[in-house]
Amino acid sequence: MTFKIINDKKKCIQCGACLAVCDDWEFDSDGLAQLKNVKYNDDKIGEKRVEDVGCNQQAKDVCPTDCIEINEE
Repeated sequence: MTFKIINDKKKCIQCGACLAVCDDWEFDSDGLAQLKNVKYNDDKIGEKRVEDVGCNQQAKDVCPTDCIEINEE
């Protein structure tokens, strides 16, 4: 099974909750949370396909602005 993690940085409030629970996240140069090693488009949306959601589910669960989405493919 494959999952797609989608991050909309426009919704980020820089709280750092996702970084606190998952090492797959980091702050960008503007202080917005982003997935590591993911290219973001001009709308500040990044996508990553993974076999195992891992701690990203926790990151999604603790995000107060729902800027992280996880879809099963």
